[in-house]
Amino acid sequence: FEPRMRTRESAYSLFAPIRDMVHAVDESSAETQATAEEPYLDLPDVLTYMATENFLAEQDGFVGMQGMNNFYLYLRDGNHGGELIPWDKDQTLQWLEMPPWYNLERNPLMRKAWAMPELRQRYLQKVLDATEWAGWLGAEVEREYAEIREAVLADPFKPASNEEFE
Repeated sequence: FEPRMRTRESAYSLFAPIRDMVHAVDESSAETQATAEEPYLDLPDVLTYMATENFLAEQDGFVGMQGMNNFYLYLRDGNHGGELIPWDKDQTLQWLEMPPWYNLERNPLMRKAWAMPELRQRYLQKVLDATEWAGWLGAEVEREYAEIREAVLADPFKPASNEEFE
């Protein structure tokens, strides 16, 4: 992590909350996880974030192939929690067969959440909720494809063949 805001604050004031959050995640049991993490993260929001990333087959995100990647951690002043803010989603939809529980066991926070039936159910429900807009996404892909198809096929400098585009 490196500060993007509050760059004039001491390293201790910037990173002690992250240290404390990591300790809370590490030292909590699955049963006490939500309470232990409450000062740092909203666990239901984190579950929604993870479900969305995994639904979109984001293999380079919070529980990606290379470990925790491509998010900002915004910590509010005081004990008012924080938020995960996604960025750099260029690997999204690259592996469409990716299961929605991919790599959850590699992340301590998600492993403990998955161990709790009510949190696992919440996560899976969020994956199902994401499917509600999947129809829109498919229609949008088709709309954009139709919009660019003629130009792509005619482009002599494109990086791939017409067959690869199709």
